[in-house]
Amino acid sequence: MTAQGAASVFQVASVDAALRSYTDVLGFAEDFRFGNYAGVKLDEALIHLCGHREHSGFS
Repeated sequence: MTAQGAASVFQVASVDAALRSYTDVLGFAEDFRFGNYAGVKLDEALIHLCGHREHSGFS
């Protein structure tokens, strides 16, 4: 099996606000959304946005 691509995952305080910034300001397009998790894409760049949850296990 070979990797077909990769995406960075950014933990954000608000997925809605982050989506607005990435799409309206930076020119990304929303690629998908599943509740509090979304992906944006610009050409070959793909970024996943994960809504911050208290005690999520991230440092």
